[in-house]
Amino acid sequence: MQRLKNNLRQILVGALIVIIILLMAEFNNRMSELDRLSEQRDRAAVQITSLMKTQAVLQTQITHATSVAAVEEWAYEDGRLVRPGDKPVVPLPEGGEVSPTPISISPGNKPVLIKNWEVWYALFFDRNEP
Repeated sequence: MQRLKNNLRQILVGALIVIIILLMAEFNNRMSELDRLSEQRDRAAVQITSLMKTQAVLQTQITHATSVAAVEEWAYEDGRLVRPGDKPVVPLPEGGEVSPTPISISPGNKPVLIKNWEVWYALFFDRNEP
């Protein structure tokens, strides 16, 4: 009877140890999952902050681009438009020459059109070596 009690006690202690080991393994798995999810949350928070800053900058640019001041700035500086009553000033280049000299093309300098087969023939069969 005593031996049976000792065996039962050893079995219960062994089962308890196995249960504790399984609980510790599960706890370890949950802690590693918590670490992984915490890192993922932190990366997402950084990314969200960056995107919110980008959105704020873009909203500011949109507000400026749709304002009357931005349209006038573009029109008078880049678009070269003038208001009624303005006297536009066109700066002349140095050296006194107002416009570039046109280059005349004589009728004899027309480009010659060569057919594709002539190009391939010349590539493979015409060997004009120096």
